[in-house]
Amino acid sequence: MDSAELLTEQALPTPNAGPSVQEMVIADIRVRMQVGLERYGTLLQPGNGRDALRDALRDAYEEAVDLAMYLRQAIAERDATPRVCVDCHRAARELEQGVDGEWRGPSCHKRHIERGTGVQLPIDQEGGDSRAQH
Repeated sequence: MDSAELLTEQALPTPNAGPSVQEMVIADIRVRMQVGLERYGTLLQPGNGRDALRDALRDAYEEAVDLAMYLRQAIAERDATPRVCVDCHRAARELEQGVDGEWRGPSCHKRHIERGTGVQLPIDQEGGDSRAQH
């Protein structure tokens, strides 16, 4: 993932029938509360006789390392997926619809990405161009 892609604005989110992220986090907290009750016999509370800073720093560090590994895995898997930029995708769609233009393929896509003007979309996994998939 390049920095140009990170700076590209996305469309506003589209509401759907799925649960909100907030609802999922609340459910996760409830599960963690139950784990704490089963493991320690009590919920986590201030003034419980443990060194909270020591526990928090150690636990947070371990979780941060795990998070870094999960994020790196996701980036590597995403980068391994062939992608084509929106400009090239648009050119391919226009050709499909009979609009005058020329499909310029991967070299055009590479220039868009290098200039930071292309936003990437997946292309088909069989090595074809995006016209076959979209």
